[in-house]
Amino acid sequence: MKDFATNASSKKNKRKSKQGFISKRSFKYLSFGLGLFFIGLMIRNIHFGDFVSNHAKQTILVVSREVDSSPAYLVEADFSQLYVNVYPLDTSVEIEVGEYGDYRFQAIYPLLASFEKKPLNLVRSTYSFTLGTVVDDVWPVSETLAQWDRKNNFRKLLFSKEILELPSSMKTKFSWIALMSDSRTEVNIHDTQKDFPLKKKLAITDTNSFLCSIALVNTTSMSGLAGRIDSVLSQDGFSVIRIGNDEDVLERTEIVVSSDPLIQNNCQKAREKTEKLLPGSISYKEDDQVVQQYRADIVIKLGVDMDQ
Repeated sequence: MKDFATNASSKKNKRKSKQGFISKRSFKYLSFGLGLFFIGLMIRNIHFGDFVSNHAKQTILVVSREVDSSPAYLVEADFSQLYVNVYPLDTSVEIEVGEYGDYRFQAIYPLLASFEKKPLNLVRSTYSFTLGTVVDDVWPVSETLAQWDRKNNFRKLLFSKEILELPSSMKTKFSWIALMSDSRTEVNIHDTQKDFPLKKKLAITDTNSFLCSIALVNTTSMSGLAGRIDSVLSQDGFSVIRIGNDEDVLERTEIVVSSDPLIQNNCQKAREKTEKLLPGSISYKEDDQVVQQYRADIVIKLGVDMDQ
């Protein structure tokens, strides 16, 4: 009888001990879950965009590596205003691609990058002239882009492994991650664009662009070259005040700037956008006489490298 009572008491104590263990474990899981929840709330309330508010506005083109029926996307980011514009592009539209003839938009990247093995700067330049606005970077992906036209999908897909592994600078990647992680960032999905080059100015332009007046000088035999560049720079809000020709042919495109530090600062954005727009390497020099001759803040002399 004593043994039975002892055994019964022992079993009862074990059940209590086991129940206590389960309760403690449940409490730990609950605490851990609540902890993650509050950490998530804290992270969501961190204004990551403040860390990259000085990052320059960017226009990114996301395209498929293959001939894909899904749309491409022109994505504009204003890091200071926490604003992102997403423009779906109809990739079935046929357009002229330089000397190659007419191709569907979706075939441009496979044609130039995969088949012709052209460098990325030339691919980027081709897209800029095609779209009529300066493209700062091209993000080629293998995944389907069919569902990027929804705000939530866009936020998630922008953090896909393939995007994060693109050969962009760490500064660029961090800036985009910070921008899209900020709960204040507004994502605006526009209607699908079907007419190229784009006929109207996109929503984000640099309000300081007008501070720098630009003269374009064509030294090549390519008729209308300066006019094409004028249309793209003007689309981005830059002030092209003069277009001319020069019989002194340059082998390499040259940018002539004033020696005035204030003018150089005002024209920094124009120089950067010109580098993105033109496919070749660019030489720079200071020459107040040339700048005064064309009555502009910056003179862009187009060389025969534009025809390569």
